[in-house]
Amino acid sequence: NALKQLGQVEEAVPFYRQALLDDPRSEGARLDFAVLEAQRGGILPALTLLNEVIALNPRNAKAWEVGGVVALRQPATIEFAMDWTAEAVRNLPESRLLRSQRAEALLLGGHGAEAVALWAGFATSGEPGPLASLIVCQLLAGNPPSPVPAQSESAVGQEFIRRYRQLVDHGAEAAVLRLNDQLASLATVLPSAAGLLRRVVENSMVTA
Repeated sequence: NALKQLGQVEEAVPFYRQALLDDPRSEGARLDFAVLEAQRGGILPALTLLNEVIALNPRNAKAWEVGGVVALRQPATIEFAMDWTAEAVRNLPESRLLRSQRAEALLLGGHGAEAVALWAGFATSGEPGPLASLIVCQLLAGNPPSPVPAQSESAVGQEFIRRYRQLVDHGAEAAVLRLNDQLASLATVLPSAAGLLRRVVENSMVTA
């Protein structure tokens, strides 16, 4: 851990491996090693180590949390993130952080209908991010979008555009097309965001 803190990541690897040989049931050594593997780009090795921690102790909240962060980091592991977060919430339903990771995984995976209830709970805070995420999921589910206070329209609209771009970056084509079809509904609560996306869609059609 000292080597990792000093940024000497590669030098730390053999010591973590030796620690696991010394104590094969050590949850802490596996968790710390998983964090290091993720730092050095070893996504699959990190998730393998975290799976081993969970096998030892299904209620190790930190392992579930770190696994969620790692799996949500890149588009290639979003499907895994959906499975991981489902199990995390099943084992620790009281964890707000794990529920938020579950909501994130469902949204990025384009499963808006399943995520509506989760985001509705987070949106009660009135923060732009959760409210924009809720509206994305409502539109994906074909539901009317939640109202947005006039003073928050710009901030929520910016968060909505950010979410839209994330879906594009994650290759969630079906979700993006679904949102494009719902621009009229979006305009009732976020006219600025709807106008911007309408121009983007029109320009892409012209280019095509």
